[in-house]
Amino acid sequence: MKEKIVVCKFGGSATTSEQSIENIRLLTQDKTRRILVFSAIGKEFQNDFKITDLLIALTKENDKVLIINKIKDKFDKISLKIDKNVNINEKINKTIAKYNKNKDFNYLISRGEYLTSYLLSKYLNIPFVPAEKIVYFKNEKIDYRKIRRKLSYYLNKYQQIIVPGFYGIDENNKLKLFSRGGSDVTGAIFAKILKSCIYENWTDVDGVKEINPIFSHSNTIRKMNYSQLKLMTSMDAKVIHKDCADILKGKGIELLVANIFNINGEKTTVDDFAEKSFFVCYKENKKGVLIVSSNNRMFVRKEELKEKILKIYEKGE
Repeated sequence: MKEKIVVCKFGGSATTSEQSIENIRLLTQDKTRRILVFSAIGKEFQNDFKITDLLIALTKENDKVLIINKIKDKFDKISLKIDKNVNINEKINKTIAKYNKNKDFNYLISRGEYLTSYLLSKYLNIPFVPAEKIVYFKNEKIDYRKIRRKLSYYLNKYQQIIVPGFYGIDENNKLKLFSRGGSDVTGAIFAKILKSCIYENWTDVDGVKEINPIFSHSNTIRKMNYSQLKLMTSMDAKVIHKDCADILKGKGIELLVANIFNINGEKTTVDDFAEKSFFVCYKENKKGVLIVSSNNRMFVRKEELKEKILKIYEKGE
């Protein structure tokens, strides 16, 4: 019988509270969840900063001391929540010193995922494998063959592993970043290589919604197919990275989108065979707004956006 392997990706919000961190611990008790991919720490509240944005600011702003203190504060909060004696400030200082010496932008920005994953590996007692040891590029493309070989090595060595998302290394030993939200891509690559039964993507929403909740009460889509997912993400819907549908489509992989703050709540399953589900998404430009539902498209002036979307949603067209 083929071994069941589940790949889990945890978004930036997953490490911002004691509740979500405890839920991660509970999920990882299931040892079929063999690969855990982490994003950098996200926002804890509305006006908070994401670690990645702070690291980017560190390459631009003059008041670097203030930004460094904000970075340390966010990592210190996790250290307190997980109650582990990890000197994360020392690692941050070494990271910044190395960046000041080599001015490698990709190196600095990738450390958000690196340090977040490192901390969670200490809390969960699961081996930490840096992405530079497992995610490879060749000629600007993902080197699936080499990743497969390295992944096989680490999964034979360990029951579970934690890997930072968002970046890898090229044939010249230079760190390379995916586009923003690229931790989703890291998880999708692993799922494709392993042909895992499930790729779980843990966010802060109960699955994929039929319509942006800011406009109206929105139901969770229980099942949808990868073609629909690709259309939604091409319209800038913040569901999952836009490259994931292409990576996963036709591979027999089930994508599960779920809420790390409500692990028993509603979820969305995406596969190759689900019938078309109702949804509405939109994309703005200077001239107006393109609104796309599962059945039709329309173009409207910006001021008409809310009314038009609500009419489509209420009729279920």
